[in-house]
Amino acid sequence: MLANTPEELRTELEERLSKAEKSVSHGGRGDGINGLIRSLSNIADHNGLLTIDQLEKLSSIWSITRKELDRFLSIAEAEGLLSRTGTGTWILMES
Repeated sequence: MLANTPEELRTELEERLSKAEKSVSHGGRGDGINGLIRSLSNIADHNGLLTIDQLEKLSSIWSITRKELDRFLSIAEAEGLLSRTGTGTWILMES
């Protein structure tokens, strides 16, 4: 997943992914990052679009804070999983 990430950013992203996965996996439902990714696929519309409102509703199910959600979204964008299409909207690039 980090193959195309510049070496100088790879360690930091690995640490962030690890921390995000630990906090999410200890928070309740799902199975960490993989559970989040599956959930993104499930809530995206037929065009793959997601809104912050949808994500905030699910964050309570995932038992993560808004700060953790924002961190996850930043990592997902950096990794090419999501692409921001506007303020508070993303398109799912992979599923």
